[in-house]
Amino acid sequence: MTVSDRKYGFIEPSSGIQHLDATDIQKQLGIQIYSGHRANLAAYRGKNAHFDRIAERAARFDVGYEDQCSAAYYWDLFNCIFAFREKLTKVVDLGVYMGGSSVILAGCAHEFNFQIDLIDIDDKYLHFGHERVRRTYPEQADNVRLYGGDLPTYVRDVLCKEQGSCILLHHDASHEFGQVVRDLSSLFYVKDQIHSVAIQDTNLRGQPDFSNAGRFVDAAAYAVFGFNMKYVPIGTTFGENDTLMTMPNRFQGNYVLPGMPEGWFIPLEHNTFKYPHALAPPPLDAFINPTQR
Repeated sequence: MTVSDRKYGFIEPSSGIQHLDATDIQKQLGIQIYSGHRANLAAYRGKNAHFDRIAERAARFDVGYEDQCSAAYYWDLFNCIFAFREKLTKVVDLGVYMGGSSVILAGCAHEFNFQIDLIDIDDKYLHFGHERVRRTYPEQADNVRLYGGDLPTYVRDVLCKEQGSCILLHHDASHEFGQVVRDLSSLFYVKDQIHSVAIQDTNLRGQPDFSNAGRFVDAAAYAVFGFNMKYVPIGTTFGENDTLMTMPNRFQGNYVLPGMPEGWFIPLEHNTFKYPHALAPPPLDAFINPTQR
């Protein structure tokens, strides 16, 4: 059975990795570390007491992982949440990988009393992300729900049945144009529950001879919210001379566009869905993997 064929839904954390040394978790789960990038959260200490506590906790898990995002991105993501902490009730991390953003969101859930769900199509990343959260915030571990699947199915199976939430969704999942369109379009059906979307890798591109070439996250967001989309840039903006980032890397052929921000914070109250059609939307199942209908 492939990842896309199995039935999507909530899964339990893996008890089999809880006893392992941190250096062995990714090996046990079969996760490959590529660049080994680590976000230096200490660079932002002293600016906010809540973030200071999150950064101190995050530093406890210091081996056997790599981060997806820059420290500037995690700092900005925190500030997006901090600014609306009185409104938000839940944070959702879509695309867990090795738990870099999950730890930041778990810290916010701890500091501001939010609910938190982690979503990934691959269970091994959910298990790694949860274990990283568990070792960083043991008091939060039982409150973190793990959903094995994609966003449209989560919207149908979870958000359509849970009313009254005010959610910040962090999107760092599939970067393939069509899937990002499906992800963002599915939010149309629960737009009264979605406060905002923080989306990463809006500056990312890929070489055509690698799998998942293209990576047009920004184009997908414009396709759904239109070219007059309102957003706040978040994360790092690299210059022409930052060739380590602006030239295709040796791992997956990825590179970033100079002068473009790493991510966007998109508040839904200042935006409208241009897709799907507002007056004649298709059923939500149109955006769901046929194996899950």
